Amino acid sequence: MNKRQAVEKIIDRRPPQNHAGRAWAPSNIALCKYWGKRDEELNLPVNSSLSVSLGRLGTATEISRGEDRDLFFLNEKALDTQSAFAARMSRYLELFRPAPDFYFKVKTTNNFATAAGLASSASGYAALALALNDFFGWGLVARELSILARLGSGSAARSVYTGFVEWRRGERADGMDSYAEAIPITWPALRLAVVAVSEAVKPVGSTEGMKRTVQTSTLYRSWPQKAQ
Repeated sequence: MNKRQAVEKIIDRRPPQNHAGRAWAPSNIALCKYWGKRDEELNLPVNSSLSVSLGRLGTATEISRGEDRDLFFLNEKALDTQSAFAARMSRYLELFRPAPDFYFKVKTTNNFATAAGLASSASGYAALALALNDFFGWGLVARELSILARLGSGSAARSVYTGFVEWRRGERADGMDSYAEAIPITWPALRLAVVAVSEAVKPVGSTEGMKRTVQTSTLYRSWPQKAQ
């Protein structure tokens, strides 16, 4: 099973139903982390995870049709289409392109540091999945949107929701039972403090860091069971 086949299980390909699609999604911080993938192609986790969203910190995204190529804007600045950020987003959008000559224009804004350790890819791909749903008029439910967001970034599965969220590991090889759900609990007294010690892009991304841990850490073997 690859990502395109997973997408085909959820959406019906159609032209956009709206001039533009817009969405917002919160960043989230794992209280019990997902670390390690049982399927890297589909971003299927080794263990289930638990997170809480970060209030107003998140990503706003607008997507519309481009003219002759994909265009990406991050925090109102045009991105080089060869940059790692744009290339990754383009690969994701390829899963939803209704025709080879259809191009996207994406404007995304983070109100916190990007790629600095605050899960910007989680809120980014969740917002993108939600905006695509609005743009094409698919009318998907939250569970389906969580699966689509997961294909862009694993932890994005949780950022489809606000509050406390559980991302279920799932057992199926196609990943259709690996999605997040909101936990109906509130904790009004809870406060999260974010201290920015650096806004630089972190030298080792989450995906690479995860691979290194699984491959080299002697302690990792006990992690999946303890996390679960």
